[in-house]
Amino acid sequence: YKGRCLVFVNTIAVLRRVSAILQHLQIQGLSTLHANMQQRQRLKHLDRFRSNENGVLVATDVAARGLDIPEVKFVIHYGVSNLMKYVVVCRHH
Repeated sequence: YKGRCLVFVNTIAVLRRVSAILQHLQIQGLSTLHANMQQRQRLKHLDRFRSNENGVLVATDVAARGLDIPEVKFVIHYGVSNLMKYVVVCRHH
């Protein structure tokens, strides 16, 4: 692919899983952003993402509110359905 990609996730746990998968796939220019990061660290990761025309930023939707990043070509909201939790619980009954 060509162009910046922003991936929104619901929780930090999902962010870590998605980031690990992307690292395993050797996706270049990968950065993360979540609410538990120090402000200096967040800014560093945002700068890294902005400076890479093919960067990928995985961010919790809470941490990413109010971001203004030009030229983002792809926006993905990755969410695991609560239905799967229900199905797993029902299987054990």
